[in-house]
Amino acid sequence: MRPKRILILSALLLIVIGLTSCSHKLPLPSSREEGILVIAHEALNNTERNWYAFRYLLSHSPGTDQKIKIWPEANSLFIYKNFPVGKYQIDAITLFPIQHRSIRVLQGVQTYPLYGPSTTSFEIKPNHITLLDKKFIVSKDGTDPNYFSQRHKFKTLNEQDKKKIIKKLAEYENADSWILPKP
Repeated sequence: MRPKRILILSALLLIVIGLTSCSHKLPLPSSREEGILVIAHEALNNTERNWYAFRYLLSHSPGTDQKIKIWPEANSLFIYKNFPVGKYQIDAITLFPIQHRSIRVLQGVQTYPLYGPSTTSFEIKPNHITLLDKKFIVSKDGTDPNYFSQRHKFKTLNEQDKKKIIKKLAEYENADSWILPKP
């Protein structure tokens, strides 16, 4: 192999290692009154398209500068760092169309209030990781490749799912610096 090719391959390898090593790292707790919020997410795609039409913003009261943004992707955990200590309630959801060259979204930005079982409360404690007790599910359905619908909902996490998530969080770098949720 040529020296230039070896150098390029070595650089790419270092980049890949660097990106994968920081993907499961929690920040160290700060001296401020903050914690971490974790929301489980499930993406169900029953179409031929691998992209989604909307991203989401979950509004909470009382309001803070901390945003709860969700981009639909494969089953994942959304981790919101530096969340101010306090009691919150998710009370609205805003849908933002994702521009894509082969999709025309038929609606603009829409905000919907959440009522009854759709709302969820959580409390952030200093140096604690708070696991939202509901999973945010986004599903896409449609038989025609050019038309599909995208829906969202919250679903209560069962005890088995909570245990799996807590076990996964415990494997993150710096997890031992935080107080993990109890299953």
